[in-house]
Amino acid sequence: MALCITASTWAYDFTVNGIYYNITSATSPYKVAVTVAGSGGNSYSGSVIIPSSVTYNSINYAVTSVGTYAFASSTGLTSVSIPLTVTSIEDWAFVSCSGLSNVTIPASVTAIGDGIFWGCRNITDISIPASVKKIGNYVFVGCLALTQINTDAANTNFASADGVLYNKDKTTLLVYPSGRSDVSYTIASSVDTIAAYAFGYCKNLTSITIPTSVVYIFHAAFMQCNGLTTMFIPASVTFLNNNPFYDCAGMTAVTVDPANQFNESVDGVLFSKGLGAIIYYPPAHSGTNYVIPSTVDYVRSSVFLNCTGLTSVTIPSTVTIIRSGMFSGCTGMTSINAYSPTPIDLISANHPDENSDYVFQGVDTTTCVLHVPVGSKSLYASAFQWKGFTNIVEGFNAQTWQTVFYDNFNRADGTLGSNYTYTLGGPITQLGILNNEVNVVSSGLGSNGSPHAYWGINYTNGVNANNIRISCKFRAPNIGYALAINARDNGINTYSAGIMSNTDEIQISSRDYLGNSTKLAGEKANLDISKTYFMEFTLKNADLAFRFVEVGMKDTITINATDNSLTGNMVNLSAYYYSPNLSVYLDDFKIETNNNPTGINNINKNSYSIYPNPATDGFYIGLDGKDASVSIYNLNGMLVMSRSAVDKSLISIATLSRGMYIVKISTDGNTIERKLVKK
Repeated sequence: MALCITASTWAYDFTVNGIYYNITSATSPYKVAVTVAGSGGNSYSGSVIIPSSVTYNSINYAVTSVGTYAFASSTGLTSVSIPLTVTSIEDWAFVSCSGLSNVTIPASVTAIGDGIFWGCRNITDISIPASVKKIGNYVFVGCLALTQINTDAANTNFASADGVLYNKDKTTLLVYPSGRSDVSYTIASSVDTIAAYAFGYCKNLTSITIPTSVVYIFHAAFMQCNGLTTMFIPASVTFLNNNPFYDCAGMTAVTVDPANQFNESVDGVLFSKGLGAIIYYPPAHSGTNYVIPSTVDYVRSSVFLNCTGLTSVTIPSTVTIIRSGMFSGCTGMTSINAYSPTPIDLISANHPDENSDYVFQGVDTTTCVLHVPVGSKSLYASAFQWKGFTNIVEGFNAQTWQTVFYDNFNRADGTLGSNYTYTLGGPITQLGILNNEVNVVSSGLGSNGSPHAYWGINYTNGVNANNIRISCKFRAPNIGYALAINARDNGINTYSAGIMSNTDEIQISSRDYLGNSTKLAGEKANLDISKTYFMEFTLKNADLAFRFVEVGMKDTITINATDNSLTGNMVNLSAYYYSPNLSVYLDDFKIETNNNPTGINNINKNSYSIYPNPATDGFYIGLDGKDASVSIYNLNGMLVMSRSAVDKSLISIATLSRGMYIVKISTDGNTIERKLVKK
């Protein structure tokens, strides 16, 4: 953290024995606060003892406060003694005192300000006395050696358990010391709130379990927990403030319980429920290209922070708001596709309470190409932040794939869920979820002389697209099966691509409902029953391709075919078992489409926005210059507020209780709905 301290702002009144003071009470009782040295900054070193009183111009002053930035950036400071006369330690008092290892908060202190020990890397333990009534934000961020925070049992506002700091009733986890050696941690079931920066810089943690009691997770709660690779968010979490996983370099995926009514994940990427807002794209996520779904109209701040592996991102025309730092640190970015005909407004003053600063900070805008719609170049070339791109090109490169459905089967109830139906033939003894995988088991073959057992898992929603890509992982510790991805269906035949384990071959075929196949392409698979494989079936109009590769390896087998005889939108997974007592395990089922990501079909649905969301006392509504009637309903369907609105008008919700609401916006004979979180 860089400090900017000027003499005019931080002028001191006098100095005694090398410590600087400001007079805070010039009448009896006379008081002073330790203050910053001034324009030259601080230069304390070794051990410093703050006296309980000092004399200046023959007046004796009690030292009652350690002021803002008082010892800031004194890297040589190792120890500070604070007297019992001090009642408050103000914001950033010891920030970046990297050598400080010994400091005691006296029993007289009632208030601890923001960030007082930020960056104090050598402090190992801190005790909070019973007198403390207020602890600010960011107090222990960057205290990399801190292992224990102990709170006096008599304190009526705060408590500690095993060195972790909570509020008194332990419903809010405030600070987990970042120097602890634990590699895993389960948050207590009493906790409903994880505070901002609570786990900041906990580099040793590789696993954090969030209980179903947690409702609120605040910004940067897990900041720079670089050992984390995945995180599961339970159904109970209704509120995710800004970006809880800020700068978690190792994160590959965030998974949300499908039962969560406020948030969801698609292919490890975090969204609000209904995909209206994108919240977080993990920096270590696989792939170099990403298309933001055309349902999204709001991009949270720092969504792609330090995603150095990304080279291209597509922003659909449905997006109307982008918050700060969207591409900050994306040093590998070579192209950005912006499909909105008019540039998204990135002037921070337009949106109260939030801003749109530094959206492209870290992107080399001299080499990264900004692709925009035909006829829009001049608009982008004159728009704030967008105009920083040297290369603005009208028209778009080949379309990229967009995830429309993803399931990693990480749920404990053992069922496939409402997104699937299934069909069975023969003695299938199990079809369900086991250890976060779909497990299908056969105990024998079909009856009445049937040569096989059969199962199929059908995706119920279908896919309305000409260009489809379906993929999954699978493993089977045996042979004697045929496993296929099936897509398109004219009622009689289906395109299939998969593995024939008996003949060790991958195939693309046109298959009928009796299992009879017409092979369109095939190649030897070199199957190893001890390995897990990734298979991907792509259908782009008449072109068919099947990719088969061992997970984690690069030696991909790809076969291609051309056929244009089938139409339809069915997608399923199926297998025939030709030997008894077989098991197959499936995971990471994904469906992607390759349609134009302009969002043109959704433009009326997505053209009105509300911001900020979540909101505290009110929200603004964007109506494209129109008037509208606005109705707000709770989740029980009860109307709680109704009023008329004009474009960018403020809707007050100060009287509403905290929770989730449905906002219905009616204009020009049409009604749309938006979800709103009141925090």
